[in-house]
Amino acid sequence: MPTPAGAESNLVSVYIASRKVEIPSAQAYLDSDGKVKAPVEVLRILDASYVVGESRVTIVADGRADELRVVKRLGRTFIDLADAAKALGFFYDFDKDSMTAKIKAKLLSFDFADGRLKAVFDLPVQPSSIRLWQEPWRLSIDVKGAVVSAVERSLNVSSTDVVGVRVGQFDKDTIRIVIDLTDKKPYKLLTSGLSRELQVLVGNETSEPAATSSKPSVPPPTVTGVVFEPSTDDSAVVRVLATGKPDFTASMLADPLR
Repeated sequence: MPTPAGAESNLVSVYIASRKVEIPSAQAYLDSDGKVKAPVEVLRILDASYVVGESRVTIVADGRADELRVVKRLGRTFIDLADAAKALGFFYDFDKDSMTAKIKAKLLSFDFADGRLKAVFDLPVQPSSIRLWQEPWRLSIDVKGAVVSAVERSLNVSSTDVVGVRVGQFDKDTIRIVIDLTDKKPYKLLTSGLSRELQVLVGNETSEPAATSSKPSVPPPTVTGVVFEPSTDDSAVVRVLATGKPDFTASMLADPLR
């Protein structure tokens, strides 16, 4: 759908955590009152339940219903992004210089037990950086598009591998979780892709046991002989004589290039 002439300068980029929101044929914009209007479909990306009416959209969250006014533009429905974030309890930030609106994930809690860090967010995230440092030894996990909401910022750990865990706002858009180690230790990220729960395994238990098969073990077959039986001018049958139950078959041609 074409953008009205002169409207390009009012377009706004929207990010949810570290993901840029891409909605076909519709883009958020800054209205004449300085409010960011976003396509109503952004609510689906926020995993919100909503019903669109003629002049309002009803958002249902935590057993509570909130109504937001909608704006019709070029055949699409838009809502005030700041009002939507407030209704859903998300952290909202808008930078007019870069024309960027962000709904940031909040770190709600973190814990360390049984050699495992577990950090819980209100939106799906994934680490932007994991690094092992020395002097002293520590592991840092950076998460972009997030802010610290947890009341506790540090945690003492009684472990042979870990001394403690601390969190902080590394910069405006990034939080850093630091695991202080007793020495150089192996680690393993257990969470793949986007998730509201980030888990990292630290210490000598990072090598998980190999999966065992429930099938009874069967001894491999023993080859007792090979019989070559010409079939035609350019082919033959090779019979492999073996004890047990072979799990293979084979055939061949006289000309290997065929």
